[in-house]
Amino acid sequence: EAWVRRHPDSQLASPLLWARIRAIVCLTLLSIACQMPDSVGCFELLGYDIIVDQSLKPWLLEVNTSPALSIECEADSQVKRGLISDLADLLALQRPQAPAAKADRDTNTARARSAGAGVVRLGAR
Repeated sequence: EAWVRRHPDSQLASPLLWARIRAIVCLTLLSIACQMPDSVGCFELLGYDIIVDQSLKPWLLEVNTSPALSIECEADSQVKRGLISDLADLLALQRPQAPAAKADRDTNTARARSAGAGVVRLGAR
């Protein structure tokens, strides 16, 4: 979503394309759901390699169970730093913050909780 916001005029910002990519991800996850162990407090990071053809049709190339997270070039940095940040947010991991930033975050968290927002952890019961 962040990429789409930065490149709204790109053909790759097509809502239909991203809906198709989400469908690919959901269908592959459904195909292995019964094989996944029930491990509370654990998660698995999967790397999806998808290519998009000239007609904006996405094709699944492979799913990696141990995607590389090393940063070796600028493209890696642009993709992987955001990925790691988003993963930390999904897992509700705390990042070191200045006291003022922590106070702001605590206030925003309290507001979100009162509005019914929350984070769902994988494997949580």
